[in-house]
Amino acid sequence: MSNSAANEVLKAEGLPMCPAVLAGLMQALKDPDTTISDLARLLSSDPSLTVKVLRVVNSAFYSLPRRIYSVEQACFRLGFREIWSLTVAAQMSSVYAETDTRWNHETLWDHVLKVALMARALAQRKRGMMPEELFTGGILHDIGKLALARHDPEGCAAIYGNGLHGRLAVAEERRRWNVGHDELGAALLRRWKIPEALAGLVERHHDENWGELLDRGAGILTVADGLVHAIVVDTPGGNGDLMRLEITDPAFSANLSRGLGLETADCVQMATEVMHDYTELVQHFK
Repeated sequence: MSNSAANEVLKAEGLPMCPAVLAGLMQALKDPDTTISDLARLLSSDPSLTVKVLRVVNSAFYSLPRRIYSVEQACFRLGFREIWSLTVAAQMSSVYAETDTRWNHETLWDHVLKVALMARALAQRKRGMMPEELFTGGILHDIGKLALARHDPEGCAAIYGNGLHGRLAVAEERRRWNVGHDELGAALLRRWKIPEALAGLVERHHDENWGELLDRGAGILTVADGLVHAIVVDTPGGNGDLMRLEITDPAFSANLSRGLGLETADCVQMATEVMHDYTELVQHFK
């Protein structure tokens, strides 16, 4: 990628700006002295965002024994990082909604939420991983496509409407725009001053050597993306009743087994749970 190619796309009219609350959240993450009260104060500047976060916290996804009425309560119950990651997701759901990305049977937001949930589930199985960070990485991983959709909506429809994804889609993006959505997404996040750890996850989630990155977040994100694309459900919208996983790449299966100790049955179980969680959560982010 050349910087000029990324800059050309990032000049698109209507390109999402970093929301003020999101910028504050990212700054809060970098500051070790950030407190629960600081997070609550940030959220209070956007009441609709607070409502979204508390809707999710009080959903069946967490099944808490008592209703939570404040961000402070939520942080004490679930932890600062968990609420931080939910807040980023709630903020980004509005950003994704501003652009038409229904190229197939689902929107880009539908896809990234599923990937975020899958990445979270994978991270919970892998020692040394931070599930909250991988969830956030999943929410942000395709933000480069959002920029491309503002830059060239017809071109995006031509690529993604044909079902291209993964490195095949990146190759076509580079042919058409001289930049892939992975590199472009990282460039946008750096412009937004998102922590480098997250920008790096996004930049490498289609790395051709992803099998060597399974001890790092980028490899986990690649697996999460691949598994979500492999899910086949009984209805176009998907209601969580999993039919099968269509994994056609032998190298992908081999890396799952060797790098993560996951066999097909494990992946089917995880995918079933992810689709159930997605169905529960997606309604609360609207």
